[in-house]
Parts: sequence; C-alpha cells; structure tokens
Amino acid sequence: MLTSLLLLPLGLAPHFPAGLADIAEPRLIEHLGGLPAATPVSVIVVMEDRMDLQALIAETSKLRKEARRELAMERMQDHASASQAGLLALLDELEAEGRVGYRAMLWNVNAHRVTVEAGSLARLASLPGVAYLRWDPVMAQEQLADVSPIPLPQPAPILAATPAALPYATSFESGSFDAAWDQVSLGGGAQAVVTSGFGPAPDGSFHVLLDGTSGVDDGVNLTMHLDLSGGTGAVMTFDLATLGDASSGHDGLYIGPLANPVKLLNFSSSSPYQTYTVDLALEAVTAGVPLSNDFQVHWRWNDDDVAPSEGFLLDDVDVQVAPLPAIPPESNIAGLQAPELWKLGIEGQGALILNIDSGANNTHPGLKNAIWSNPGEIPGNGIDDDANGKIDDTWGWDFFSNDNNPLDNGHGNNTSGIVVGDGTGNGGKRTGMAPGAKMAVARISGEGDALEAYQYAIAIGADCITSSYSFKYPSNPDYHMLRQASEAELAAGLIHANSIGNQGDFLSSYPIPYNISSPGNNPGPWRHPQQVQGAGLSSVLGCAGVTEPGDALYTASGQGPSAWEDIKPMKPSYPHAQNPAYWDYSYASGSMPGLLKPDMCTYTNVKTTSGASGYLGSFGGTSAATPHLGGALCLMVSTNGHVPPRQISQALQETALDLGPAGKDLRFGAGKAQVFDAALKILGCVTAMPYEPLVTDTVDLDISGPAGSTWFLAIGYAPGTTATGLGFDVDIAGATLFASGVHSGVPSTISVPLGGNPALAGIDAYLQLVTEDSAGPSGQWLTSVVERVSIQ
Repeated sequence: MLTSLLLLPLGLAPHFPAGLADIAEPRLIEHLGGLPAATPVSVIVVMEDRMDLQALIAETSKLRKEARRELAMERMQDHASASQAGLLALLDELEAEGRVGYRAMLWNVNAHRVTVEAGSLARLASLPGVAYLRWDPVMAQEQLADVSPIPLPQPAPILAATPAALPYATSFESGSFDAAWDQVSLGGGAQAVVTSGFGPAPDGSFHVLLDGTSGVDDGVNLTMHLDLSGGTGAVMTFDLATLGDASSGHDGLYIGPLANPVKLLNFSSSSPYQTYTVDLALEAVTAGVPLSNDFQVHWRWNDDDVAPSEGFLLDDVDVQVAPLPAIPPESNIAGLQAPELWKLGIEGQGALILNIDSGANNTHPGLKNAIWSNPGEIPGNGIDDDANGKIDDTWGWDFFSNDNNPLDNGHGNNTSGIVVGDGTGNGGKRTGMAPGAKMAVARISGEGDALEAYQYAIAIGADCITSSYSFKYPSNPDYHMLRQASEAELAAGLIHANSIGNQGDFLSSYPIPYNISSPGNNPGPWRHPQQVQGAGLSSVLGCAGVTEPGDALYTASGQGPSAWEDIKPMKPSYPHAQNPAYWDYSYASGSMPGLLKPDMCTYTNVKTTSGASGYLGSFGGTSAATPHLGGALCLMVSTNGHVPPRQISQALQETALDLGPAGKDLRFGAGKAQVFDAALKILGCVTAMPYEPLVTDTVDLDISGPAGSTWFLAIGYAPGTTATGLGFDVDIAGATLFASGVHSGVPSTISVPLGGNPALAGIDAYLQLVTEDSAGPSGQWLTSVVERVSIQ
C-alpha cells in the first residue's frame, strides 16, 4: 500500500471507543495500540452482505465465455455499490476533510481498501452493514515469493566500440577501421592494421593485416561488434588469406564475449584468399551465445613472426539479415510440448494474461514484444479513459505504489520470461511457453494488493492469471476472502495458475492440510472425478514442481490435501472471520479426503529473463513452475477462445503425464502438463450452457472448431468407449450420433429444451465432439473432452 506502517506498543489509544474491538480484527487492534489519531492506517473494510458467488458462477455458466465477464462485473459492482452506500458517503466526507489517503472498492469481495487516519476508524466501524475491519499491511517479497534462485556470474564488460546495425559491410577502402571495430593485443607488438601492402586485396586497394613481432611469441584479437538484438538471423561472409604457418591453437574465428569466446573456425596454413560463410545466428544458438546488442566476432592471430612470413589478411566483410534458424526452445519448454503446438501456429496469440507478482521490466528484449498495451487508455493524458479506476494504466498497475509503472527487475521479471519470453538476447532460444500472448503486469505487496489485482484482471478483460506470490499458514491468510476473490474470477470466465509454496519439507510449521499456500489451495474450475467430496468451484489451479532430467519431484513443493473446514480447532488464534458455506472440503484430521491439491506440475530450476536485458540460469521453486502453467493457459485460450475455464482445466488434467501414484495424487497432482495433447482435446469442442441445468432449463450446446472441418456430435449416458465405424471411437459407452455439421469458424448452437420433465432430474448425459480435421491445422481426427451434463 501507500504508507509505512509502524508497530507500536500494545493498548488501545484513548480516542478509540471500546466498541471498536468488537469490529476490528485482533491484528489491527494490536497495530493501533498507542498510535496518534492522525497516523495513516491501511485497512480493509469488509461488509456483512456476502454475495452468493457460487450462484453467480451457475448463472454465468449459461453464457458464452465472452459474455460472462460483462454480466459478472455488473452483478458484483451493483451488489457492492448498494451494500457500501453508507460507507461510500462517509469516505467522501472523510476525504473532503483530508483524512483519507487512498481508497478503492473491492467489488469482487464486497469490501473497501482505505488508508485513513487512525482516529477515523471508529466511525467506519460504527456503520451499519460493516462486518469487520482488518489491517492491510505491506508484506516483504520473501514472505510472498515461492522461489529459490541461483544467480549466474555477471558477463565480462564489452569493448569500447559502437556495434553496427545490419546490414553491414566493409572492404576497408577508407584506409582505416570504422567505429564497429577494435583490437586487443595478446602480447608483444602484435596488431591489426589497414594496409595496401601484401596485395592484391580481393576488393579494392586496402585490406587488414594481423601480424606480430619477429622472434616474439605474441598475438592480436581483432573484434567486430554487431547489434543482433532485432530478432532476426545474420549470415556473414568474409575473405581471408594466411601467410606462412597458421598452426597456433589460438588462431581462428571466434564469437562471444572476449573474456570467454567460442571458437568456430581454424584457418589452414599458407592459403591464398578464400571466401568463408558463417551463419552467425545458428552458430550462436548452438554455442549458447546470446544474439545481443553487442554481438562480438573475433579474428585471432598468435605466432612469432611478421608478414610476409606470418600473419592473416582479411577483407570484404559482409553481414546480412537472414531468417532466424529453427532454434529449439529451452528444454523445459520442450518438455511440456509447447513447440509441437507452435508448429500448428498456436503460440498464445489472442490470449491476455495478468502476471501478479513483483512487477516486470517492459523493455527487456525478451519480454517487450509481449507486453500488453491497454487499448482503452490514451497514454499520458492523466485521465482514466477506460473507467477502471486506474489512470494511464497502459501496461498494468503498481498496487504497492499506486501508480501506472509496475517496473521490476527481480522475481516478477523472472516469472514473466517463463510465460511469454521470446528468446531475444538468449540466442533466440525461447524461455516462454506462450511468446505470442499478451501479458499485463501487476505489482503487489500484500493481501490487499492481491485482492485488488485479482479484481483488476477481471476489469481489463484478462483471460487468465499467473501468480507466483502466495500467502502462507503462519501469516494467517484470510483464506475465505481469497477464495471469494477466486470465485469472482471464475464467474467472470477467468482461469488462474498459482504457486503453492515451497514448504513441503517443513510440515511441523506448515502442517497438512494447510501446507499448500493460498490461493493455490482454492478449488479449481473443474471437479476431478477422484474428488468425491465437496461442491464449490473457483478459478485456481495450484502448481507443483518437477526437475530436469527425469521429472523428479521438487520435494519442497507444497503437499496436499488442502482443507476447507473450520480452522479454529487446529488454530484457535486464527484471526479472520469464516464463512461456513466454505466448509465444503473437510479433512477432519485425515478421516476425510479434503480437497485434492496440487492440480498439476511443471518444471522448476529453469533459465529465464532477468534484469533489464539479461538471463538467469536457474530460477526455482513453485514460483518457476507456476508461470509454465500460466503460459499453458494462454496456449489453451489461443487454441479455442470459446472454451470456458472448466474445460481448459479438464483438458490439461486429463492429458497430463502421470508421474506419481496412478491418478491425481497429493504431490504431482494430475501430472506434468502436456499442452499439445491438451489442445487437441479442445481445438474442436462442445460446451453445454449450463452444464448443470434444472429440468426447466434449455441447454445450449455450443459447437466450436477449425473453420471448414466436419464435426459429429455423440451423446450417451455412461462413460466408456463406443466404436463408430467412421474412423474414430468416442469415449462414451453406448453413444449415438446426435448431430453433425461443418465448423464455420464461429460457434454454432444447438438448443435442447428439457421441458420441465421431473423424470429427467438426476440424469447425466455425456457429450463428445469429433472433428474431421485431416485437412486442417492438426491434420487428424480430433475427439474433444467429454462434456458431462448433470440435470438437477
């Protein structure tokens, strides 16, 4: 938030009425002890009137994904505005008196963030409809982040030259080197000079001589500096002749930093001018040398004589733009099948993800092409053009400093590279799952910031969230408010990947069923068949970690199950209010199953973006695993933007590579994400709206898939398998073909009125779409996830 909060001695200050203790949570009372009345204090004012967000989820499930956000926002904003009418009036009054420093409505959880003078808190607490006041402190990054980074050594400083842009060519006909060149003596009097001697030169009168001193073992390194940061490849040609013996092991062509160059070529002895061609981008990628804004090419000579007995002659250097070579991504990205999906042209385009973390660097070469540009804002005009409460939020928001510059070079910058990093500055090797997606950025510092950032994701129309910040058991997270925020996301059609903490090895301080941190412990949008208990849904997939090679468990990952039950018997000092409606996944000291968590696993200890332009060799923890899953969500949205969160979750979990005990377990979840396999289950898809209809409802079946492909819709009443004789099987026992057609590129709808027949109640119908996509992007028959319609 906006203030530095000081913890002063206990005891309620005299200007606070004793009744405040009935409304304020214990941590706030403790913080207020002895504070002067004019001291700013950041609080969250929580209203009594709780919106039934499960009912809102059911209501919006009747709509296409595109319409869910609009209705959900309208319902939540109207509810909060009506419930907070008295509070809003009082805040207007206090603001006019200069007693309010910051305020923001949290319509997603029907609460209000406010920084207000301590002496005014009693007036807030006395308002009808206020349930409680809770302190909203700043939290340090180490309390929130789920990371274990291992830094790389810093690169050697660059030489004093001006890198040349492409295309670049020189035959040295000016009689001297231009600004792209410099040299370093490797001992003695060796040097590189532009000369007209020892000719003829291949192109004009001048060329370059590299030679040394007679009888002295010396050498010279001649360097050409190039700017290869533009995201293209580069091919170089040059002419070179050798004078006399060129047997030194140091002689040759090199690339990379002068302190640690990579050798590409040896040159033969006593050779006339030859033309050499080098694909610089391909060689750089192979050698792990970044295509940077100071890419260095070195000609190195080392021996003990002078021309014409010894030396190199160099001329006609030409570097042209070329297509980037087929560069494999980092191995962790390949291990989750992202490159297979990229081959279909699916790289995340059309998806918007909000990264809720410590911020990011929007000018990092590997990130800048993916940074969201808010279409609803006119930059720099000082107006909240899109009416989302944030002025000039052109690429995100800093909820810690309350400004429009969520810039950070640390933890959030690392997670961003795993979501959308395109490999610029990393030799073209992509570090991100979905480099074609757009990423908005939110910088947060505590639960209040997080709650507002979750709301911001809805407001800007994000498809998904990734967050590697989480709230852990010893700090007493407001579990129920965090779950309510996740329900609001699902009602609006968002899906959310979250880290689950790195406390899996510390069960005494972080006991099961609260070892997994929040909101990673919230229910997901799809009820896994093994989840035999519980009813509530929300947006969150909690992500565990595995390592390369071998997919071994990152044992520090949070351990499931999670519990949604009265926490007081386990933690009597728990300070927050609880909603009994959320006691729906009981653990009961191990006698009940609780909530199956985590949901998925991906890689940790991976390479990613760091700082203003660099890369970190090993970024770890579930902080690293989670943005892989966030990028996977972008790829699913890009595959089929009409598919709702529950079917995305279903496709990812059903196609995951099972790594632990059979099925969904408490360490690996459903298994390691396999995004290509998951995408094929939703590329052509049938979506029931609603999927849990009343007998009086009409069920709309949305059919979506690649334009021009023929589809067949199968229906049955039990899981299983049926052979159709048409070249495909369906995953439904006793299935019959219900309808067929051709995809137009936009969803088509089949309406099925249930007619109010009470005999239908309790029946489950199973639907599966089969798409003949042999001539389409996938080149094969596609069978969708099975859609279960449970009639109530």
